Amino acid sequence: MSVLVLALLVVGALGLLVVVAGAVALVRSFRSPPAVPPGPVPPLAPAVASTWNLEVLGGGVIGAMGGTLNAIYGTLHVDDGRASFTVDGATGPAWTVACRDLHVIRQGLGPFAVASLRLVGPMGEIRCNASREHLNRVVDNPVKDLRESGYADALARALSAHGARLS
Repeated sequence: MSVLVLALLVVGALGLLVVVAGAVALVRSFRSPPAVPPGPVPPLAPAVASTWNLEVLGGGVIGAMGGTLNAIYGTLHVDDGRASFTVDGATGPAWTVACRDLHVIRQGLGPFAVASLRLVGPMGEIRCNASREHLNRVVDNPVKDLRESGYADALARALSAHGARLS
């Protein structure tokens, strides 16, 4: 009988621990974000030229769920305060914008993000994933997805160095 009581106490204590940890996590998630200082934010990295592979997610239900069926693949070249996107196989850029006109929004956490970045500017709003490596088009690779999360951070810093705003 005492073993049963001890087991119930242990299970109850573990359950209480899980509930308390969940409550703490929930309370922390409702904290307001830190205030953004007024004026320009100094860049996070030096402004150097860089080229990135992009997977631009399409619209509609498929794109909203992170599906790549209607995605557009290409390269983003960042240099001299400008960003230009060239679709794979095209001879010239589909769009070119001044980085100071771009707002870069980092989304999600690691491979759990549908799109790692949102780029908002004169070209509209673009939801995309970025990489320095070739982007898989047919088969997903979870390990590569983890690396691509780091690439998204690096692209955000590169765009910031050229004048883009980060959130």
